[in-house]
Amino acid sequence: QAVTRVDVGGRLYDMDVRLRPLGRSGELAITINDFRKYFSHGGGQVWERQALCKARPVWGSGIAQVTTMNCIREILSQGNWTPQLTQQVLEHRLELQRDSSRHNMKRGIGGTMDVEFVVQLLQLIHVKDHPQLLIPGTLDALRALQATQVLEAEVAEQLYADYEFLRRVESAIRLMNMSARHELPQSDRELQQLAFLMSASRNSPPMASSQIIPRCDQVRANCRRTFNAVFERYLPISDSA
Repeated sequence: QAVTRVDVGGRLYDMDVRLRPLGRSGELAITINDFRKYFSHGGGQVWERQALCKARPVWGSGIAQVTTMNCIREILSQGNWTPQLTQQVLEHRLELQRDSSRHNMKRGIGGTMDVEFVVQLLQLIHVKDHPQLLIPGTLDALRALQATQVLEAEVAEQLYADYEFLRRVESAIRLMNMSARHELPQSDRELQQLAFLMSASRNSPPMASSQIIPRCDQVRANCRRTFNAVFERYLPISDSA
């Protein structure tokens, strides 16, 4: 409650405690050894491994933080990745998409989740050969994927620019204090406000409100094309045909 409540300063973290190991029946906090056992004994699901790709310590001694990150690297390097696991990641993404509107900049088609799922999939597949890929930030991870040539330079650069733009839109929407924090506004008044906030965040000339929706459509189309291309590369042959 302390980190999720909303006050005059906003919310510190949006935390869903149901997502902890063993769900509602599990402890709210567990030891490193129990955490390691949960995954090493086959308890960790693919989506949980995806989440660990973005994990980073926020509190604790230097030793505790290093130990935790080493444990996460060990967990994500276990086992062999298979096309069937790629299929699970794809199904999870499509399930999240089904519950969203077409204006959702996060879970909708070509939203920020498309880029994040591409990055996390490639991290999980290639972490054994390239442990330096385990960087929690999506933009930093894209740079690492480019540096290791897991992603072609042109593709990585395009994803970087598109993801940066989508997050810029999302950040401005949040500043508008709307109840739907990821929904692209459709009214002229709200689009004008969004354009002002996007420009103010970059100290650049105001962006025309009429350009926002076409630009978002173009960027999201780019993201979905890359998403499809990457997943088709790693899916089972019968599913990607």
